[in-house]
Amino acid sequence: MMIARPLICGALLLAAELSSNVANADEGDVRAASNALFDRTAASYEIYRDQERTQSLLLCPEPVYKWKAASAGNKVFGSVYVWTYRGCAEAVACIWRSSFDMAHEAHGLSTAALNPVRAGHSPWRPTAGLVRHPLPGASPPAEKSTLRLAEMRRLSGGFTAHTEAENGERRERRVLSAPVYRYESSDPQVIDGGVFALVCTVGTDPEAFLVLEARQADAGPRWHYAFARFSHLNLFASYEGERVWESVRGGIRDNADRNYYLVISPLPALPVLPEKPEVPQKDDSSAATRGD
Repeated sequence: MMIARPLICGALLLAAELSSNVANADEGDVRAASNALFDRTAASYEIYRDQERTQSLLLCPEPVYKWKAASAGNKVFGSVYVWTYRGCAEAVACIWRSSFDMAHEAHGLSTAALNPVRAGHSPWRPTAGLVRHPLPGASPPAEKSTLRLAEMRRLSGGFTAHTEAENGERRERRVLSAPVYRYESSDPQVIDGGVFALVCTVGTDPEAFLVLEARQADAGPRWHYAFARFSHLNLFASYEGERVWESVRGGIRDNADRNYYLVISPLPALPVLPEKPEVPQKDDSSAATRGD
């Protein structure tokens, strides 16, 4: 997850306003107000699977995952949202905040080129769908749903990933063992699936998402995979020791399909939280005067 930097000098003035808003609020109040802001922001996106806007995606009613950056105390945290079509994950977004900024980070997961709409904001315009790849060496999916979940968890454990910074610093990433979203597919081409988060080894903020799907193929049902990047760093993933995916910033294929989307803006002022009422102190002056 990209740790945001102030984009404009006015963010410093906004930070002072935010400080006055939350001066009387505890951490739980600030987090609750921020989470409500994240929810409203996610709900402001309308995403379609076609240019004619006849196939609307459905936003899951609750965030599928919440996280905070271990290296930034309690100042950087966010929520992950998933949009579906026929019960399959079609888009994923992480809406998060730092002390100064708020970020919308999103990625199309659909095999179709999505058509997102959000009035008054920078356009997110994927030009192609996210390609699925057959998972090498994987056995055909089980017939029972419970067994397929166990298969997905086992298969996801075969993936390893790491990031590389411009200075060459390498950091390992881990795949969370449980999917943040499990499919409820009614698509005849997709039997089952799940979305797994890849996080840093000391925190829970996602750097990428792994999509695992049991899909119909010419040779019968087969497991497929795809990746969605959520980092400003170069990303590399392997399966059973073999490199299967990379996302190199500035490379010829860097976001060529425009599925990845990031916008960072000054953090809006959170609602002013009411001060806790003072408990009136008992006046014992009259009793002292009476000598009781």
